[in-house]
Order: sequence, then C-alpha cells, then structure tokens
Amino acid sequence: MRHGLTLAPVARAVADAARRLRSANDVNALVAEVVQREMCTIEELEVELRDGSRRGSALFRDALASVAIGARSGPEVDLVSLLTQARLPHVQFNVRIVDSAGEFIAIPDAWLDDVGLAVEVDSRQFHAEGDAFARTVRRNARYARAGVPAYSVMPEDLARRPTWVLNQISAARDTAASRPRPNVRAVVEEHRAAGREAWRWGA
Repeated sequence: MRHGLTLAPVARAVADAARRLRSANDVNALVAEVVQREMCTIEELEVELRDGSRRGSALFRDALASVAIGARSGPEVDLVSLLTQARLPHVQFNVRIVDSAGEFIAIPDAWLDDVGLAVEVDSRQFHAEGDAFARTVRRNARYARAGVPAYSVMPEDLARRPTWVLNQISAARDTAASRPRPNVRAVVEEHRAAGREAWRWGA
C-alpha cells in the first residue's frame, strides 16, 4: 500500500497487462522496454509467466522468448518473431561479429551466418541524431571494411508490412549468397546462449 493505493510489483503488472493486450507489437514493446530500462528482470517475468494464468499468455511468452535471446526493443522483438516464424535458416540474434583477426565489427540485430548478412533495425528516433547517428555511421563503415552486406529495416515497416520486410530480407539473403561469404565469424556471448537454452521448453 502506498498513499492508500494497492500496488503490484512491476513484473506482475507487466504480466497482467501483456495478457490483456491483443497486439503483438504492443506486448513486444512493453516487455522489451521494462527489461531494457531495468525496471524488472527477465527472471522475474519468467516467474510471472510460469506461475500465472495461461489464458492470454501466448503473446507474452513470444515476447519474453525474444527478449531472452537478446532483443532490446519492441521493433527488435518484432524482427526476432518475424524471422523465427519464417524459419529462415542459420539466423542468430545479437551475436558479436569479428573479423579474421578477432577485431570487433558489430552486434547486428539479426545475423544470417551462412551468407554473412547483417540485418539492423534502424529507427529515426534512435539512429538519426547526435551520438546515435555517429555510432550508426561508424558501424556501417566497419561492415563495409569487412565486406559484410547489411540490410536496414525501418520499425514502421516491421509493424505495418512484415511480409514485405521478410521478402526484402530474403532477397538480400539471395544476393549475399551469390557472392563469396565475408571472412568473419559470430561469437555467441555465454548469457545469450544460456537464454536460448532456457527457452527451449517454450518452443
């Protein structure tokens, strides 16, 4: 009780809200936001998912699974869901890409390892101004130096026309497959690997 109001822990409030929302985009944004802002942990949300009602929990489960393997925003969760459901082969999310000497290149939102294609969700809000814009330019320069093709996705396209986005990514993958694969490799961070393992039960 605070000032006469009955309050719930953040994780419980998120779980209750997620079960009532009907839009996958809204649930994805909600779950990613609270974890990214460190308002609650993935583990706390997992407890609420496991112990709470199963009714209306499908979107919550999907969003939490995507965040557990590294998605850091609502649009990134949308991308994970899109590519996972499409069963595109050899896709990894938020893995560290290094060159043949082990030098860091980037951590793409999605990485198609068999062809060496990076997919990035680039929004106007977070990538067009100030330091974020500079970081995006430097990231793209590192991709270019390493010979890594990169395809940028707009969040609004993910939300409004996901089939078109998937077709565009598939076309970019085909183009990348027609060329020699860049001499780079993915390094999976241990906590991300653990997250994928932990979510196998929910597949």
